[in-house]
Amino acid sequence: MTGANGFIAAHCVAKLLLSGFSVIGTVRSEAKAQSVLRSHSNHPSLSLIIVEDVTKPGCFDTAIAGCDGVLHLAAPFGYVYTNFETEKSVKRVVLTSSFASVYDASKGQDPGKTYTEDNWCPLTYEDGKNASAAPIAYRASKVLAEKTAWNFITSNEVAWDLVTLCPGMVFGQLLPGTIGSLKELNTSNGIVWSLFDAENLPDTKAPSMNPPVTHVLLG
Repeated sequence: MTGANGFIAAHCVAKLLLSGFSVIGTVRSEAKAQSVLRSHSNHPSLSLIIVEDVTKPGCFDTAIAGCDGVLHLAAPFGYVYTNFETEKSVKRVVLTSSFASVYDASKGQDPGKTYTEDNWCPLTYEDGKNASAAPIAYRASKVLAEKTAWNFITSNEVAWDLVTLCPGMVFGQLLPGTIGSLKELNTSNGIVWSLFDAENLPDTKAPSMNPPVTHVLLG
């Protein structure tokens, strides 16, 4: 499992360990490795491998050797997919993509539309490279990453199948011990927290009061 220290990954690790699987996870530093191990009570069936540079070809070869399945949950910008073909034991690769790879933002919310595997975000590499805002670059990175994976499947004879998951936002309870402070919240849960954080008001189209008014809830 790549990106074992992530919000989704923490729940995946916990579920797999509970189901009796042995889990090998990758993280990018020793500090993150120790944090993941502590959050899962140093479970004997969990081991961590440090992969500092996830864009380096072959960087995951050691981690996935002998594995039956791969959950790819790490998602840095500019990620180049690793060739899993040499790992003959792998039967399935699960790629956590995003609704960003499916959604065409230029068409607006488009209520009532049913999305299928034929729908793709139209952004290109150049769109992402020259983006004027981070969300545009993010959407471009997700569609390029997922298309790269599917193109690899169609261009190579592999012994495993590919499953991609395209969630919109990811909200939910944090696995206890996975973060040290609220500043480490995953992006989706961070949006919810910003609604309650008096120091960092979320973006709003409504006018804000200046100076701000402090409201006290008594109960």
